[in-house]
Amino acid sequence: MHPRELQKILTDFERGENQNQAKWQHWRRRIHPVGRHQVAAKLSRIYLKEPVIHRRMLQNPLGALLLFVSLTGCGAMSTISCKGDESPAVQELLYFGTEMSSGHVTPEAWTQFLSDIVTPRFPNGLSAWQASGQWRSASGEVIREPSYILSLVHPDEAAPRKAVQEIIASYKTRFRQEAVLRVKVHTCMSL
Repeated sequence: MHPRELQKILTDFERGENQNQAKWQHWRRRIHPVGRHQVAAKLSRIYLKEPVIHRRMLQNPLGALLLFVSLTGCGAMSTISCKGDESPAVQELLYFGTEMSSGHVTPEAWTQFLSDIVTPRFPNGLSAWQASGQWRSASGEVIREPSYILSLVHPDEAAPRKAVQEIIASYKTRFRQEAVLRVKVHTCMSL
């Protein structure tokens, strides 16, 4: 709901002309003590889905700390402090299912995919191994299948990120897969 619409409803309500009077009465019963600004603030949060910071939260030292942690938490997760000869890096784990409508991805086809698609994009090295996995498809069915896991460690730069996206897209196209799971962790690396 747009703020102007909310203001109109509030004005109409005060005049007794509101068509949504039942909704306002519902909120008047739920908010105590009832006040015009409290009802408007509550409805604007619900309809506009905007976060609201309460003054009481900022006046309480613990509340202020929680607010600070919640606002900076995600940004701090990607900032890694590496020591000595270590450098910031990203470790990516890619999970490749092997079941296809016409059979499964054979070990030979997987090896060929690594040679043709993955190794040229990550010539400095990679790790790959077999696993048993399960996942829920778009239709809701739980699929249990042999899988391959590919581990890549690279600098957090645009070129390797693009290369990983190309690997995923190529595998999905080549082997007619619905998805490839990608897990990304910021870390430190050294040689």
